[in-house]
Amino acid sequence: MSESGESTSSETPTKRAYRAKSAIWEYYEWQGDGEKATCTTCGSSITRPQRTTTNMWSHLKNKHPAQWHECRKRKEVRNWKS
Repeated sequence: MSESGESTSSETPTKRAYRAKSAIWEYYEWQGDGEKATCTTCGSSITRPQRTTTNMWSHLKNKHPAQWHECRKRKEVRNWKS
Protein backbone atom coordinates (compact mmCIF):
# COMPACT_ATOMS: atom_id res chain seq x y z
CA MET A 1 0.00 0.00 0.00
CA SER A 2 1.29 3.45 -0.80
CA GLU A 3 1.69 6.21 1.78
CA SER A 4 -1.61 7.67 0.60
CA GLY A 5 -3.36 4.42 1.57
CA GLU A 6 -3.97 3.24 -1.98
CA SER A 7 -3.14 -0.30 -3.01
CA THR A 8 -0.40 -0.70 -5.57
CA SER A 9 -0.42 -3.42 -8.21
CA SER A 10 2.92 -4.89 -7.09
CA GLU A 11 1.58 -5.85 -3.66
CA THR A 12 0.44 -9.37 -2.95
CA PRO A 13 -2.62 -9.67 -0.74
CA THR A 14 -1.95 -11.57 2.45
CA LYS A 15 -4.26 -13.33 4.87
CA ARG A 16 -5.16 -11.39 7.97
CA ALA A 17 -3.33 -12.74 10.99
CA TYR A 18 -5.72 -14.42 13.41
CA ARG A 19 -4.87 -14.79 17.06
CA ALA A 20 -6.61 -17.82 18.52
CA LYS A 21 -8.12 -16.98 21.88
CA SER A 22 -8.46 -20.46 23.35
CA ALA A 23 -5.58 -22.05 25.27
CA ILE A 24 -6.35 -25.30 23.42
CA TRP A 25 -4.59 -24.00 20.31
CA GLU A 26 -1.24 -24.62 21.99
CA TYR A 27 -1.85 -28.31 21.18
CA TYR A 28 -3.36 -28.01 17.69
CA GLU A 29 -2.66 -26.58 14.26
CA TRP A 30 -5.20 -25.28 11.73
CA GLN A 31 -6.06 -27.46 8.75
CA GLY A 32 -7.15 -25.80 5.53
CA ASP A 33 -10.20 -23.63 6.04
CA GLY A 34 -10.42 -24.20 9.81
CA GLU A 35 -13.05 -26.95 9.74
CA LYS A 36 -10.43 -29.37 11.07
CA ALA A 37 -7.43 -29.17 13.36
CA THR A 38 -4.43 -31.46 13.81
CA CYS A 39 -3.33 -32.55 17.27
CA THR A 40 0.37 -31.74 17.57
CA THR A 41 0.81 -34.47 20.19
CA CYS A 42 -0.39 -37.48 18.15
CA GLY A 43 -1.20 -36.12 14.68
CA SER A 44 -4.94 -36.93 14.81
CA SER A 45 -7.26 -34.86 12.65
CA ILE A 46 -10.12 -33.40 14.72
CA THR A 47 -13.32 -32.10 13.13
CA ARG A 48 -14.60 -28.71 14.28
CA PRO A 49 -18.35 -28.38 13.66
CA GLN A 50 -19.24 -24.70 13.49
CA ARG A 51 -15.52 -24.13 14.15
CA THR A 52 -15.85 -24.73 17.89
CA THR A 53 -13.11 -26.16 20.11
CA THR A 54 -15.34 -28.71 21.91
CA ASN A 55 -14.03 -31.75 20.03
CA MET A 56 -10.49 -30.55 20.51
CA TRP A 57 -10.97 -30.34 24.29
CA SER A 58 -12.58 -33.79 24.33
CA HIS A 59 -9.74 -35.34 22.34
CA LEU A 60 -7.10 -33.82 24.60
CA LYS A 61 -8.95 -34.94 27.74
CA ASN A 62 -9.46 -38.54 26.53
CA LYS A 63 -6.16 -39.16 24.73
CA HIS A 64 -3.67 -36.83 26.45
CA PRO A 65 -4.86 -36.23 30.05
CA ALA A 66 -1.59 -34.66 31.28
CA GLN A 67 -1.71 -32.02 28.51
CA TRP A 68 -5.42 -31.50 29.14
CA HIS A 69 -4.74 -30.68 32.82
CA GLU A 70 -2.00 -28.22 31.84
CA CYS A 71 -4.27 -26.57 29.28
CA ARG A 72 -7.12 -26.28 31.81
CA LYS A 73 -4.75 -24.52 34.24
CA ARG A 74 -3.77 -22.02 31.53
CA LYS A 75 -7.43 -21.48 30.64
CA GLU A 76 -8.29 -20.73 34.27
CA VAL A 77 -5.41 -18.26 34.56
CA ARG A 78 -6.48 -16.50 31.33
CA ASN A 79 -10.09 -16.26 32.54
CA TRP A 80 -8.96 -14.90 35.88
CA LYS A 81 -6.84 -12.19 34.24
CA SER A 82 -9.62 -11.01 31.90
